[in-house]
Amino acid sequence: MYQAAIKALDLVAPIAATTTQTGADVDLKGYLNPGGREMTIIADIGAVTTAGTLAVEIDSGTSTSAYTALDTASYPATATTTGIVQWRVKTTNRYMRAVATLSGTGVSITFSVQALVDLEIK
Repeated sequence: MYQAAIKALDLVAPIAATTTQTGADVDLKGYLNPGGREMTIIADIGAVTTAGTLAVEIDSGTSTSAYTALDTASYPATATTTGIVQWRVKTTNRYMRAVATLSGTGVSITFSVQALVDLEIK
């Protein structure tokens, strides 16, 4: 019998960004449902210094050199846009990452992106 606990994996660590950020490769080995991992993605927008748009693309791949886009969510980030946005994705691949693209003149946004995954406990 297996029990599961939820673990938050950093896809893009907290950062005050003015340019596109490509998160680190995340290895999903050891997490439940290797044939189809469904997880919640959380984008936490902490502060918007200069308004623009934050588009978060979630990629998955069979290796860290072969990614394809799973899903992209775009958020208009104004001076009053802060908080958490979440959505679900599913992958059958072992690796994932997030690519956060900022657009707009002089845009500056503080944010992070995490994936909530099921951790297998034996």
